[in-house]
Order: sequence, then C-alpha cells, then structure tokens
Amino acid sequence: MAVSEVQVRAKVEALLKELLGHWEMDDDHDYVVRYDSAVTFVRVRPMPSRDDFVINTFSPVARDIPNMKAKAELANLLLDHNAGVYFGKFGWHETSSGGLVVCEQAILASALNAETFGMALSSVVSQANDLDDEIVQRFGGKRWID
Repeated sequence: MAVSEVQVRAKVEALLKELLGHWEMDDDHDYVVRYDSAVTFVRVRPMPSRDDFVINTFSPVARDIPNMKAKAELANLLLDHNAGVYFGKFGWHETSSGGLVVCEQAILASALNAETFGMALSSVVSQANDLDDEIVQRFGGKRWID
C-alpha cells in the first residue's frame, strides 16, 4: 500500500516528539535537530522506483575546508571512522568555497520505527558533534554552526 508524504511526515514528527520532545523546521521543510555543536537535518524524499520514501538524516560537520593538500589525509580519517561504526557515514563534497564534510544515514520510510530512527538520528548527531572540532583544527575551515 502506497503512503503519502503527509503520512510519512506525520510519522517522522511523532517519532521526533517521542524521542526529543521538539524540533524545528527550516525553509527547505527539513526537520532540524540541534545538539551541542552539531546541527542535524531530517529530510523526507520520495523514492518513486520503490513507491516509498527515504528519510535522510544528515549533519554538515565542517565547511569551507581550504587545505586541498590534506584531502587524502582527511579522506583517510573519514574512511577510518566509517569503518568503525554501523550507522552514520562521513562523506566529502567539494564546493566553491572549499570542502564540506557531512555525516549521514538513510532509512526507508517503510522500515521507519522508533528504534531505527533513534539509532540513525543519535548516530549522526553524536558523530558530527564528536568529529567537527578535530576536522577544523587539523584541516581548517569552520564548523557548520560557526
């Protein structure tokens, strides 16, 4: 049975309320969760090929990373970190202002429940919070919140 985006969003909102008690919504209609120095977004996207939705939980960790010479060292740090965790993986995106490090985890809406959503959300937000200062200190740039 196909579900609508309204139904999926209602479930996400109920889980956010159950797990956190509150959330914000940004101009892109992403749910926003703040924890210490991390900002995590929860985005609901359609997945037409499966008649389902993807719940993408992501946290921009560090931005404007200028030192491209250290790109291989940063990649190794992120890959080493990814190898040691089950949920929440780090990635690197190049932008016009430098590098952007993001931690993210996706879940199918059809598999969404408090346990999977809670694990995804807590993994992403805690890993982003744990690694943002180290990345900026070692490679330059700014934390997402700065």
